[in-house]
Amino acid sequence: MEQDFHFFKTKMPASRKAEYYLGCLEGAVFIDFNQAREGLISMCRITFDGYGCYEIPTQAGYLNAEMSKTFIEEFTNEPD
Repeated sequence: MEQDFHFFKTKMPASRKAEYYLGCLEGAVFIDFNQAREGLISMCRITFDGYGCYEIPTQAGYLNAEMSKTFIEEFTNEPD
């Protein structure tokens, strides 16, 4: 069985600092991302509705340069 997550761009309050915010599963999950000086993207936080907010340590890693570029392009792409 394949799950369709229906990712969407969203915003968060100023107290929840990150550079990119995505939601999915009808707002039950929110994922925050940051961009390093080198342009690499890392997930910094994920929230599960009813189960809490989890900070992701920076040592967890970054997307590689190609994947980071694709992430930024997809995130900044405006739908037709």
